[in-house]
Amino acid sequence: VDNSRIFDRIPKDAFGKLAAKGVPISDTQITTSDSTFIGITFPAEHWQAVFSEFGIKPINIRKTNLNQDNIVLFEYDDPEGFLADKRSIFESNKPQYAKQYVVECRKGVEIQILDEEDQIDINNAEVSEAMQVIATKRSENDIVMKKLSGLHAAMESEALSDDKLLGDFEQLCNLEHIVSVEVDNGVIRIYTDALHIEHGGLTYLLGEYQITIDTALINLTWKNLFHSKRGHHDAYHGCLGNVATGITQFLADRDYVHAVQVLLKFLQSVHGSYITNLKDWEVV
Repeated sequence: VDNSRIFDRIPKDAFGKLAAKGVPISDTQITTSDSTFIGITFPAEHWQAVFSEFGIKPINIRKTNLNQDNIVLFEYDDPEGFLADKRSIFESNKPQYAKQYVVECRKGVEIQILDEEDQIDINNAEVSEAMQVIATKRSENDIVMKKLSGLHAAMESEALSDDKLLGDFEQLCNLEHIVSVEVDNGVIRIYTDALHIEHGGLTYLLGEYQITIDTALINLTWKNLFHSKRGHHDAYHGCLGNVATGITQFLADRDYVHAVQVLLKFLQSVHGSYITNLKDWEVV
């Protein structure tokens, strides 16, 4: 029996009645490292009589062989006793339970408060980050709006009128060395006749070129079509040197005529150390 209150509910005359029936039975207090409980000992064959007198309904009966086959283990079904126990424990601990009730109720709210405060901190951090992004985007928008305003003004300007642009196209087509100008979907392809370099009394053949202008990316590239030498696929001097800035500005201003003029002059010129590459080209 796991506590004295259950033991106390055993009818007072139960032991006497069992003794009158010839059932040897004894009880003793047993103390272990975990708890103290009441031990009731009787021969196993009398378990039904004992349970009857004690008012215990057996649920699970099994025998174990510890030292001898006379030990019966059982559980009991005693709702009234269980509830009486609970009531007794409640009455003894009610003041303590009441205080703890207050603590637990407040604790739940306190935890919610902490959670909500944490969420506010998270939200504030996200708002701050978002505000920084918004400020950056607004600044970027100001710059874009200025560019956009300039572009709208350019669209309305004389520089982009039909007459002006058609005139520029004719100038481009009539430039020296230009054989063909093709325009298709944001790309202008310009084809030249054979270009030469005059240097040191000799004439070097560079060959025919394709010049490509990307009007959206504002970019210009060139390619030697038939006379590439030793890996010099674009020209014997593969960069624009100090004319790069000027050509880039011409492209930004959509002044393709002057951009191509400068490139053609550059391709047919000798610049500094590039003179050493002349040997790669045919002397004509």
